[in-house]
Amino acid sequence: MGAVYETLIGLDPTDHKTLIPRLATRWSSNSNLTQWTFILNPKARFSDGSPVTSADVKYSWTRLKFAPSGSRAAADDIATMDAPDASTVVVRFNKPNATFVDRVTFSSMGIVNAKVAEVHGAALTDGGRAAAWFNSNSAGSGPFVLASFVVGSELKLKRNDSYWGRPAVVPEVTFRDVKDPAEGAALVEQGVIDVAVDVPNSVASTLASPDVHVERAPSASFVWLQLSPRHDQAGGSSLTPDVRSAIRLALDYDGLLNVAVGSAGRKQASAVPNDFAGGGTLAAPKQDLAGARALMAKANVVVPELEARFPNTKAFGVDSLTLMAKVQADLQAIGIKLRLNPVDWSVLETKAVTPVALGYWGTEDNDPRDIGYLSLADSSVTQVLSTAGPSAAEGETLDKAVATKDIKARVALIRQLDQMIYDDDIVIPLVNPDSIVVARSNITGVQVGIADTLDLRTISRG
Repeated sequence: MGAVYETLIGLDPTDHKTLIPRLATRWSSNSNLTQWTFILNPKARFSDGSPVTSADVKYSWTRLKFAPSGSRAAADDIATMDAPDASTVVVRFNKPNATFVDRVTFSSMGIVNAKVAEVHGAALTDGGRAAAWFNSNSAGSGPFVLASFVVGSELKLKRNDSYWGRPAVVPEVTFRDVKDPAEGAALVEQGVIDVAVDVPNSVASTLASPDVHVERAPSASFVWLQLSPRHDQAGGSSLTPDVRSAIRLALDYDGLLNVAVGSAGRKQASAVPNDFAGGGTLAAPKQDLAGARALMAKANVVVPELEARFPNTKAFGVDSLTLMAKVQADLQAIGIKLRLNPVDWSVLETKAVTPVALGYWGTEDNDPRDIGYLSLADSSVTQVLSTAGPSAAEGETLDKAVATKDIKARVALIRQLDQMIYDDDIVIPLVNPDSIVVARSNITGVQVGIADTLDLRTISRG
């Protein structure tokens, strides 16, 4: 919703790394990186014409800390905030935080008109009780405002004609919830809709209509196999370090790439995305069946049939069932049998993880804390789900990366963390798909963000 609720800082759409001003004109830290100060653009206005002030920023980020969803993690380490004047925001942390400015680009850090939100019941600790109002109204400063929203069906935005910056070109944008990305591409070809995202390469490569164009771009998203040596799951305890390493070596990465995305993607060695700062430095993964069988012999454990749970859908243009069927076939070559169990996303979110699972990961920013979620740092998402013992070394390396302002030094630390995550053999990337967008030929300015999001500011109809 960055088109409705602007952030203080954005990412340059040409490289997805360079920080650019949005609501803030400048920002700076103190010498020990425990404080960041942001100066707001005096021209910035909400859609109702009222100025964007430091009080709105403080309100928005404080409320985020109490959000019912995982997005609250973006603000959870903020210790205190001050608004010494209408245009200045001071954010303090209990320990050095060099990368908070990267996190400020995250869409959940968008700024809400505090006075309007409070009038409609959005208290700081309301836990989402104002969601009904926000589902049919908006209180942001972006180039678009919310026109209507039907859960599971349609989201409609209209241009904010009083936008304080460069106005959007198109007067209205409607998002339709199309369950099958292939269907979305067909609707574009038929002229029913203008743009479809997350289109599988197998579909995009067959489109021949002169009325359609296909945009491909490398992405920071990837699909991975998660191994969870949980003792409370059938067979989980058999996933010893040697068995996990054998699984990594047994996978046919060229074949996985081919069945998942064809030529529209890349292999990825570890948890740090190929185009993320510090990523793409480990050798591309390759199959080694002899090495895998040797490790299985060394492990000398009986691995029972393992349940592999994964979403029964497509994401990033990748069909989960097709991908997991290939993984199943690869692991049979070393005597490991998988029982494939495709389930709805809601089941994945509420049920305990199985010994083998499929995960999808994408990021909106370049904050190394995002990588930390896939590490075994104490209480990270992956550490909790896998029940693998927490790694003090990974936690310390992550903390150092977050606290390091020098980019080269931070990248070196991220590479160290990347190697540690690789050695854990808990998160095994399978494919890094390209972002594929299909659009009508008269639609121009299609720019895809770091997390496969469209920049609505640049889209126009020729």
